[in-house]
This record gives sequence, structure tokens and C-alpha cells, in this order.
Amino acid sequence: MVIVSHLTWIQIDHGWRAGPYEIELVAPQLWVCTRRKRTAQVTVECTSGSLSAIKTSIERLDKRRSSLRSALVYLAAFLISMIVVVLGVEARGSVAPMLVVGFSILGVWAALKAVDCVIRRSWESLNLNYQ
Repeated sequence: MVIVSHLTWIQIDHGWRAGPYEIELVAPQLWVCTRRKRTAQVTVECTSGSLSAIKTSIERLDKRRSSLRSALVYLAAFLISMIVVVLGVEARGSVAPMLVVGFSILGVWAALKAVDCVIRRSWESLNLNYQ
């Protein structure tokens, strides 16, 4: 399975950097990847004996994190659209049927996208385990 990453690795003086991640060679054949959070806190994400392996691992981890964020956004869109649908059903007026139909379609789309994010995450772990 090929991982298409949105991380662009740039070589710096003491290693590599992409987004909040920084990879350094701390000992012979020991690469350490750290992640700088918004609070200026630095955490160790993973270690590896190979630069390419640690880059692949970080790209996989970053893809899972962004997939989870996307799933949460789609879930929020689904919940908001369902609230509008419920309020639209109770409302009286000429715009209410259009709101119900429009937000029902939006809700179904958001629910499908959220499920798709979850399914892709589960298939990704299966692909990694059985390759």
C-alpha cells in the first residue's frame, strides 16, 4: 500500500522537518521523531533504525490523525443537519420543506463521509498487518 502524504520533508542542519514533526539522528542507526505541539511542548512520536521507515511511520500516523479530524467534522455536520431537519419538520412556512430536503441530503452525505473515514482507517490497519 502506497501512502500519499501531504507532509513535505525538508532537510535541516540536524535532520529533517515536515510540519510539526522533526526527525533527528541521535545515535548511529537511531532516528527519533518529535512533534511540536501548539503549546510549545515537544513529544517523542517514534524511533527507528531507518530514516525511510520513520518517515513512513510518521506519514501513516499523521494520515490517521487527519482522518479522525475529518470524521469528527463530518459527524458534527451530520448532527447539525439533523437538528435543522427536526426543526424544519416542526416549522410552518413555505421554506420548511426545502430546508428539510436540503439538510436531509446534507446529513446523509455527511454521515456517509464519516463512515467512509472510519472504514478507511480500519482497512489501512488490515493492509499494514497483512502485507
